[in-house]
Amino acid sequence: MQRKKWLKWLGIGMGSLVGLFLLLAILVPLFVDVDKYRPEIISAAEENLNGKLELGKLSLSLWGRLRVNVDGFSLSDSSGHKVVAAKDVFFEVPFGSLLVGSPSVTLNLKEPELYVHREANGDLNVSQLAKATGEEGAEGKPSEPSEPSEVPGIVAAARLGIALTNANLVYEDKKADLRTQVKDFNVIAKNLSLSSPSDLEVWAQIDTVVNKELSIKGPARFTASAKPELEGGRFKEARVDFKADINDLEIQMKDTFEKPKGVEAWMAGTLIVGTERAACKDLEVRFHNASLKGDGEVRGLKNPPMQIAVKVETPSVELAPWKKLVVALRPYDVSGTVGLKATAEGPLDKLDYRADLSVKSASFSGAGLLEKPVVDASILVRPERVEKFSLTMKAPGNDLRVAGSVVSFKAPKVKIDVASKGMDLDRLMKFEKSAAGQGEQKASKQTPSSDAVDFDAMLDPIRKNGILKKATGVLNVNMASVRMMNVAITSIQSRMSMKQLVFNLEKFGLGIFGGKVGANGTVNLQGKAPTYSLNVDVNGADLRQAVESQFAPFKNTLVGKGFFKMAVKGKSFNPPAAKANLAGQGNMRVEGARFNTIDIGRVATEAVNKALTDVASKVPELRGKQINAPKAVESEYESVNGNFTIQQSVFSAPDFFAKAVANKGLDIRGRTAVNLTSDALEADWELRDTYNTLNARDMSIKIADQVVPQILAKDGVVVLPVQVRGTVTDPKVTYTSVPEALARVALDNIKKAAENRAKAEVQKAVQNEAKKLIKGLFK
Repeated sequence: MQRKKWLKWLGIGMGSLVGLFLLLAILVPLFVDVDKYRPEIISAAEENLNGKLELGKLSLSLWGRLRVNVDGFSLSDSSGHKVVAAKDVFFEVPFGSLLVGSPSVTLNLKEPELYVHREANGDLNVSQLAKATGEEGAEGKPSEPSEPSEVPGIVAAARLGIALTNANLVYEDKKADLRTQVKDFNVIAKNLSLSSPSDLEVWAQIDTVVNKELSIKGPARFTASAKPELEGGRFKEARVDFKADINDLEIQMKDTFEKPKGVEAWMAGTLIVGTERAACKDLEVRFHNASLKGDGEVRGLKNPPMQIAVKVETPSVELAPWKKLVVALRPYDVSGTVGLKATAEGPLDKLDYRADLSVKSASFSGAGLLEKPVVDASILVRPERVEKFSLTMKAPGNDLRVAGSVVSFKAPKVKIDVASKGMDLDRLMKFEKSAAGQGEQKASKQTPSSDAVDFDAMLDPIRKNGILKKATGVLNVNMASVRMMNVAITSIQSRMSMKQLVFNLEKFGLGIFGGKVGANGTVNLQGKAPTYSLNVDVNGADLRQAVESQFAPFKNTLVGKGFFKMAVKGKSFNPPAAKANLAGQGNMRVEGARFNTIDIGRVATEAVNKALTDVASKVPELRGKQINAPKAVESEYESVNGNFTIQQSVFSAPDFFAKAVANKGLDIRGRTAVNLTSDALEADWELRDTYNTLNARDMSIKIADQVVPQILAKDGVVVLPVQVRGTVTDPKVTYTSVPEALARVALDNIKKAAENRAKAEVQKAVQNEAKKLIKGLFK
């Protein structure tokens, strides 16, 4: 009986308590106006913000929990740009959490909008929202770090939460001219606390395009769980297990990179953050078939010096699967592996580290490659130096070795050695000559003129770089041979040094086209416009081989065996200034020469036959006459000699002389000038038919029964003054001076013939009179 009575009163008490709670839930919101605190909240917020807060009506609800509803809010920066806004916002605190002494407060924002702006000067609007506090010590000095205070029990037990769902995130970058949007952005943070485990989850559906070159589409997710640790009521450290996952994210960079859905891309690990140390344990980053694993720890955060210990390793990564992602690799059959091992240990100011990157048996075939080269490479980095780096490439007929080192990163001393037993590039790859020509023509039409590019200004970062100013280096090249596009280059030896931005080509030599080339020079990058000098000596190069090999620089000049010496100096890498400042001098000799674009025999024949029509107006006896030149006139030269200068964009050879082989051409003497800016050609030549190759010397006329032999020859040689104009690639020969010159010679020869005839007739008359006189004396 007593038990039933006790249960009855317990039921009545519980019912009364529930009724009381219901009554409070109904009445308190009616009498407690939380909205009256809205102006104070706005005022307090704006005192600490560089912006404007707009807060909707506040209302209170006690149904099952303490809940404060906000009828929307928005926050703008000082420029009036909206930063964050939401229409459905509320705070809630479950009553149960208050009763157990572990209050839980959750902020809920449904479908909020977040706007992040980066101005043209690089500032982010969100970074400018909070006003600087300027809190310093009494004398303007920063206050000394204090010991962490003991956390009150209720604060340590408090739990915070954030539920941001279906957000719309917009990022606008005026500096990079970029605007991107992330829809369905969600953040769920549960039990954020100093004493109990917490969870964080962030995910979003990304769909964005950057400059029509980069496309990112698909889901991204980040999860983390944190477990704090207190010691004596004070925070000691927290352990955070995290994972980021973009496996199903699609990434496309135009003509460069493609990551389809389903390709592994994630990162996971454990962070330990405390007052004394920070560490990352069991870190693993996975992308496609590549995996990076590592551990790291920093100690001494509270009591310096800080000690660092880091270990990172990427096991051998097979290159073949990357054809799926890297567009440039798809035409090739790729194999080989890449690996990385790195460690760092010690105090921050004396860190001992080691990084070893290796490429093993990397090979490529296909897409124009005729053989399959195999590449091995390695680089070892130690404190303040690249201890060594090396690269070897081997393929049938090809061998290349590159090795070197860098001592000191503050004042680098670089050494590079390049060596080869032979490089037959014609055997290694296929060269498309016609395609190259078309590409060159296309480029000339589509690309902007190089004259518009300031190459000198592009060197400013190099000139202003303090490390490069202190850098020194040596490059040694020793290659037995290189063959490319049927051009064989042998015995390539070179040594170049660099100090204080001055590059010195100490020696350079190679064999090409049966001859030898030697050079030395300097390039000085210290000034606003770089200066340079170069000395070149070409000894016995067969220019005919050069033309047959389609070696462009000799395509429109002479063929033969060339000997050149040249010394030039200049200033600026900008083409107009470079051509204007280029100055030099030298000499040339071509043995066994022929002109490649001008048929001297044809030129001379045309010159004579065209001129005879005009000459006939002064010497009628030549009317209708033409020289009987051979159909094919070979023009071969014992030698072509001349000195030349380069000054004010003009190449000038004032004493050009080409001596023809006996009975195989015409001698040429005169001057030649080429404008290096416009390629304009200006040459005044005398063609001398020393060996009567054109048969022009045999032409004769008859005047009043008097034969005038060699009517067009002076001292037995026909001389034709011609002019060559146009451009180097399209020379135009003119004969305007030939008629006058031939007419003058013809008239001189007629005059001499008349004088000789008169002398002969006078002499004959004198002889006849003498005979008559003698006969009269002896009658």
